[in-house]
Amino acid sequence: MSRQTILALLLLLLLPTFASAQDRRVLFLGNSYTAGNDLASVVEQMLEQSINTARVERNTPGGYRLPQHLADVEGANQQVADWMEPGAIPWDLVVLQDQSQVPGFFETTPVWIESRDAAVALHGHVDATGAKTMLMLTWGRRDGDSQNPDLYSSFSVMQDRLTAGYLTFAAAAAEERETPVYIAPIGEAFRLLHDDIVAAGEDPTLSTSLFFRLYEGDGSHPSSLGTTLAAFVIIAALEGTDPGDLQDTFGLDGADIAVLQDVARRAVLEDDSGQFLFPYEAEGDDDDAADDDDAADDDD
Repeated sequence: MSRQTILALLLLLLLPTFASAQDRRVLFLGNSYTAGNDLASVVEQMLEQSINTARVERNTPGGYRLPQHLADVEGANQQVADWMEPGAIPWDLVVLQDQSQVPGFFETTPVWIESRDAAVALHGHVDATGAKTMLMLTWGRRDGDSQNPDLYSSFSVMQDRLTAGYLTFAAAAAEERETPVYIAPIGEAFRLLHDDIVAAGEDPTLSTSLFFRLYEGDGSHPSSLGTTLAAFVIIAALEGTDPGDLQDTFGLDGADIAVLQDVARRAVLEDDSGQFLFPYEAEGDDDDAADDDDAADDDD
């Protein structure tokens, strides 16, 4: 066998490795809700269950708000600024998470206005990298918010306000840039579970309920169950993957996981509210547009 033939065979053997490299690149800019149980790592592991490879990075300081992430992107944090430099890393998705209370504040509140404006500016930076922007719609606190009892008297009331706030942030950013802003409706998945328990005539605030167990003891941060549900929703929204095809990374109870997979599926793949845009749907639209272009070329 000639030297040229051997080299050609070696190149053929290496081609699958090149083709499979870095199928997904995701960056999380959040805070302790994202840092808890290392959501980014859970997403990375779950992505690698269904695709070849993934790179998931994160910047998640406790209590961070969107204006602080904007400052980091614009140079306050050199690592984040480097990650977000156009042309540096071909991110597929950048996930933005605001502080857990702010999006539900009144729209005249200065911190709410600052976060909305930061969402708009951050979307511009994400656009410049060629990535998609996804807002991580977080969950209401389990018993409402004792720091803001008049505003957030219960989980359901807080979830209503958070969902409305994130939708407003998304609309403002999309209008400014004329490009879509996607949402991972994790809080709405929490709500589905909460409401299912109520509909069954049971109390979601009992410590034995699965809804209660989505939270750590503070009733705010996610337990491993809550983080798992968040990961199911994010991957379903990004890839269109049925959460039932994803495996738990914590070794949790199988019956609990089956329920979380179901509510994640309903929150994303079976959502008919018309409120949310998901990246996997956009990729389908892009494919359809490409097919239309091919058909037009054929007609020419």
